[in-house]
Amino acid sequence: MKSWKTFCNLTPSTKPWNAVYKISSNKAKRSQILTTLQKPDGTLTTDINEIFTYMLDYLITKDEEDNDLDYHKTIRTLTEQLIQTADDREYMPEEIGNAVYAINCKKAPGLDAITSDNSACLQTISESYKHIV
Repeated sequence: MKSWKTFCNLTPSTKPWNAVYKISSNKAKRSQILTTLQKPDGTLTTDINEIFTYMLDYLITKDEEDNDLDYHKTIRTLTEQLIQTADDREYMPEEIGNAVYAINCKKAPGLDAITSDNSACLQTISESYKHIV
């Protein structure tokens, strides 16, 4: 009964039986599965690996320094330089250990994207290499 109420609430009032008719007559649109892509030269991709390779090559541009404008060259240079401020200092091993152990497994990851799974790994690493850190 609950699913029927949900269906009725989502169905537009102008054509309430439209969805029921399409489902019962097997005319409901089914989602399409991507099986091939046509390349600019007219050939078709042959398998899923080629589809993804073609999509990635098309959607993600290559990072070539030769094509950088002055603005991009400046940004690239700035990202390669270390930022030194007056209050910079080395981290103490205890600080790193405390930060790793303070990660709450029941909370969403923060800006650093460290999850509880990463946290367990970091705890193991920090215990194993305390003498180095």
